[in-house]
Amino acid sequence: MGSIVAILAAWGLARAEYLRTKRQAVARRKAEIELISKIISEFEAVVQWYAVSASMDTEEANKFYNKHMNDSEWHAMCDLAQLPVIGWPSLETYASFKRYWFLSLKVLETSHAATIDKNELRAQLKWHDVWLTRVRDALKTARRY
Repeated sequence: MGSIVAILAAWGLARAEYLRTKRQAVARRKAEIELISKIISEFEAVVQWYAVSASMDTEEANKFYNKHMNDSEWHAMCDLAQLPVIGWPSLETYASFKRYWFLSLKVLETSHAATIDKNELRAQLKWHDVWLTRVRDALKTARRY
């Protein structure tokens, strides 16, 4: 009887340790996804700031890219862009982030022109918005697993 109790106790301890480790891994994954989402949201505020500035023909819109490429939001996004595929929650989040990042840069690069072409900017923003939605959806999906 004692050996059966000892086996059950050992199994119970092993099971508890397994569940603890699993909970920690899930919490770590969720924290990483939240951090990625936060970085994207902070960078998106910069993109929207540019879009508003450009649509209102403000002086801030001219050379916006060069003026803001050393901002902390920009560097955080560069860090995400350099993250290897195995560092992402899923292939879908990786692929949609890469497309979003590329299109965000295309939007911001419109500030290089002497006169910003608003039609080009609108077209760039349209695709940018599509991929922003996709990367956010991919991150929401990854949170569930």
